[in-house]
Amino acid sequence: ASPQAPAVLGLGTLLMCVSGAGCQLTGCLTLKQFRGFQPFKGGKRFVLLQAEGWMMIGFVLNFGVVATQMESLASLYPGVLSLCAYAQSCANTLLLVSLFFFTPSNPSPTPRPQVNLWQPLQ
Repeated sequence: ASPQAPAVLGLGTLLMCVSGAGCQLTGCLTLKQFRGFQPFKGGKRFVLLQAEGWMMIGFVLNFGVVATQMESLASLYPGVLSLCAYAQSCANTLLLVSLFFFTPSNPSPTPRPQVNLWQPLQ
């Protein structure tokens, strides 16, 4: 393994944190009544998918932080990094898919403007 491998893994770990925050930002910009922190609100499916996604991110983040402290990644079992990359991909997918299942609890007193990220700016 390359001596730069732990540094590259550290960069990947940082980008993983950015992707989780990006999912929350997407929800805030596109969904009414969505907040970045709203424990156990948004419907059962939404909460379950968010919980699974964030737990998987925590698992991979824990591994990433520990592995960046290693001098070389050569001592890892073969396939561990691939497994973590797959788990991270699944975690991001769960977080993004959960946004489709978000259901607001009660009507908002002041409606927020809807922003469609998929339409080009005019």
